[in-house]
Amino acid sequence: MKKKIFFITVFSLLSFLFFVSTSLAANSAAATISPTTASTTQSLTYTYTVTNDGASTANLGSVEIQLPTGFGTPSVSISSASPTRTWVLGSSNGYVNGFNSTTGKIGIQAGSSLSKLDFDEFVTIQVTTTAPVASNSYEWTASPEANISFSGTIFTLTSPQPTVNVSAPAPTLSSIVITTPATKLEYIVGDTLDISGLVITGTYSDNSTKNETFLVTDVTGFNSTNIA
Repeated sequence: MKKKIFFITVFSLLSFLFFVSTSLAANSAAATISPTTASTTQSLTYTYTVTNDGASTANLGSVEIQLPTGFGTPSVSISSASPTRTWVLGSSNGYVNGFNSTTGKIGIQAGSSLSKLDFDEFVTIQVTTTAPVASNSYEWTASPEANISFSGTIFTLTSPQPTVNVSAPAPTLSSIVITTPATKLEYIVGDTLDISGLVITGTYSDNSTKNETFLVTDVTGFNSTNIA
């Protein structure tokens, strides 16, 4: 009697562990983007990859990506996918060439049920768009889904949502002007150059100004050996 009870207990425990391990094999995916930085209003081509990294019974059939507000209308193309898998740009549910202008989402889908992504398989797209005018951190939220038709079970992302950090480019020097002449303006033969008191102001591409550092070694053409 005790042996039977022990057998039942072990069998129940194994069943429970199998149930737990099966339940934990949830639908999950990972997403990455490159590059992760951009300058304001800069036009760039981003590489966005989604991978099915969940050992579950559901294969990944479509992906929707929320393009952050401020980015320009994108041009989307399929870059690559796992061998034997064919993926296409969304052309239904409001998608035209992979972009839904109403929702601001990018959509891609398996070409057929045979091309849905199995465990550890991936699809990569390229998105060309213009960055926003405001500096900020922008999340490109991915929603991988089980069905080809942008529906069904949504896969949980095991990676952080891909993010692009947009910042204003460093201003560049546009022009310089002498705002205060040097104290010494007249020289006799043999005098050395003296730029004491000289102030040069630089104007930058963002219309800001600042006094520039100017050294004697920055001057060319000075010659006090001859009378000018």
